[in-house]
Amino acid sequence: MSARWLDIAWTDLLGRCHLTRVRNDRADDGVPVSIATAAAGYAALSPTVGSLLLVPDRSTERPNPFSADAGLVVGSLVEDDGTPSAWCARSALVHVLETFNRAGYRIQAAAELEFFLLNPMTQKPLWSDVNQYSITKGGEIENVLGRIRRQLVEAEIPVEAMNPEFSGGQVELNIRHAPAQDAADYTVLSRYFAREIVRSSGLDATFLAKPWTDQAGSGLHVHQSLWVGAKNVMHENRNLSPLACHYMAGQLAHMRELALLGSSNPNAYHRRAGASFAPSAISWGIDNRTVAVRAIIGSEGATRIEQRDASADCNLYLAFAGQFASGLDGIRRLLPLEPPVVGNAHETKVKGRLPLTFVEAMEAFTGSSFAREHLGVTADLFEGVLRPELEEVIGNSSDWERRRYISAI
Repeated sequence: MSARWLDIAWTDLLGRCHLTRVRNDRADDGVPVSIATAAAGYAALSPTVGSLLLVPDRSTERPNPFSADAGLVVGSLVEDDGTPSAWCARSALVHVLETFNRAGYRIQAAAELEFFLLNPMTQKPLWSDVNQYSITKGGEIENVLGRIRRQLVEAEIPVEAMNPEFSGGQVELNIRHAPAQDAADYTVLSRYFAREIVRSSGLDATFLAKPWTDQAGSGLHVHQSLWVGAKNVMHENRNLSPLACHYMAGQLAHMRELALLGSSNPNAYHRRAGASFAPSAISWGIDNRTVAVRAIIGSEGATRIEQRDASADCNLYLAFAGQFASGLDGIRRLLPLEPPVVGNAHETKVKGRLPLTFVEAMEAFTGSSFAREHLGVTADLFEGVLRPELEEVIGNSSDWERRRYISAI
């Protein structure tokens, strides 16, 4: 017998996940959601008038280990007439994936998400030291990580692994590969529930891209492969196929103008400072973790590419959509691929660089006809929601500026 209640998970335009609980037998009629909620930025603004309908995607229905009396499903925002809303990032991804289907391809994808465990009293990392790659550190937080793994698996989210990352209290969550739409939904649910589980365990968590200057940032790495039937068409003769090279060339060609999709607030650009784990050069390489697009060559089933520039706090649906649309454009236009970077990409001269500031990224996105072509009105709405952050960056003095310059002259 179906649960009486249904938790519908959906995201606002900044990618924050919300859960709306409704009666299961009434959910398919749609639940009103104010546009003001879907369009909420980082600070309160004048309310946006109007409402949308939240409808469940029943194909995503799954057990809800977080509530004994409710099912769990992912939903999308639609207009009153049932058409997808431009305020719905999930629908923007669906649109991009439909173009792949019409071209005869399907995408398999998987995500790696990084985040920090915090002391809830100090709001600082659980540990202050770095280089936490060890079984010992994993054991110290296994009570929390084990709960996350178990409850996500109970929700039919295929967790591949969880382990301590480089910085103190930093964790990486790996989701197993799946059809691209499922992979995006899994990642949205995982980010939301991981934080809730951590909080219920007496700690706190943040997916903020670069919370501390002296610690590594938290990224989103998206693994992706392209399939026709049962064949991975990115693999050919134990190497990358020409199609895979065109796909990567498309991603590199549009990476600068779409950087805002994966790094959607000013803090995210601190990840690019110095020789960090985040890429700064628009480059690719074979199994090279300093580049923006990493090619992983193995068996047919394992060959894939990994785009590494996005931050963990982005709108996951829009980040996926931008990467996939760029790859398909490379295939359609048969874009040539530059030679791979060998060695440290931070120290190599390449033609293109990712935006180093939020101001740069906004300028590039504002001028992107490609973003409007593939994301439609959603691109303009997304930019509008972020525009107040541009004013904050330009108009506000920071503590470090005062410390550094107030007595300098």
